[in-house]
Amino acid sequence: MNNIEAIVFPSTLDLNRSEKGDSYKRNYLKLTFYKHRARKNQREVFSQTSRVEDIISPILYLPIAPRLLVESISATYSPEDIGVLGNLLYANINEFGITTDGLKKALQNTVDAGTLGDALSGIAMSELLRTDFNAVKAGTYAEGVAYNPNTTTFYQGSSQSYRLFYFTWNLYPKSKEEAVNLRKIENVFKRNTLPSTINSSIPATVNYNNHYEYPSKLLMEIYVDNAIYGKFKFLPAVITKLDISHNDVQNQNEMAFFEEDGEKFYTSTSISLAVQETKVFTRKDIDKVHIL
Repeated sequence: MNNIEAIVFPSTLDLNRSEKGDSYKRNYLKLTFYKHRARKNQREVFSQTSRVEDIISPILYLPIAPRLLVESISATYSPEDIGVLGNLLYANINEFGITTDGLKKALQNTVDAGTLGDALSGIAMSELLRTDFNAVKAGTYAEGVAYNPNTTTFYQGSSQSYRLFYFTWNLYPKSKEEAVNLRKIENVFKRNTLPSTINSSIPATVNYNNHYEYPSKLLMEIYVDNAIYGKFKFLPAVITKLDISHNDVQNQNEMAFFEEDGEKFYTSTSISLAVQETKVFTRKDIDKVHIL
């Protein structure tokens, strides 16, 4: 990719498939930030002509963080009482299909003279069984008949959640070069998590049209032995929370520094991300590879 910088941490990550060194150094996470834009293709597949101009330099290469491969998928269901007519309509739709013609036939069959008569009898019985009138309740008790609300479990598509990922890197630079790169990585995360404002070149005292521009989107790709790990895929996402700490988590110190060439650097940096995908993960996505 022309004019696209790459920042690698630690420097021992092997992106060139070297025959030397430990194999784990060829396992890493590639993080590519790109501009938020409306697209005709809602799956956000990049064309060969536009993909480079959408990418926000630099691309980050970091170790695979603990808990990164933890995947949580949920679906919401709720029980609903559909009653006698609802149960009848459900049975007819199940028979005729949920097409325009099938729905028409199901409705016609539901209000058919014979079927409707049975349904009305069922509705009348339901009302009797649900009554709070003690004399009627005594009668239903004597007959041993109890009200059935015809409860059905419905999938709640409007409540389908997006996948969320939470993970943390505890990073320890071994040289000035790594410390400088780590400082750059911090700023990359900050810049792409935060929004900007439109017309930012106009002085603030006269800039009333200062609405926000969306933060960047993020594509994460796992590489194992320098090849994309196809068994675990991420959809395009955004960072919803970023925490950066320079506490020395190993020695429980508030902060610690090392000095090189007269400049001080943190000995440890902790970066925590909360990442939310911007598309609902569906069964089709399981076999789909998302590559820039």
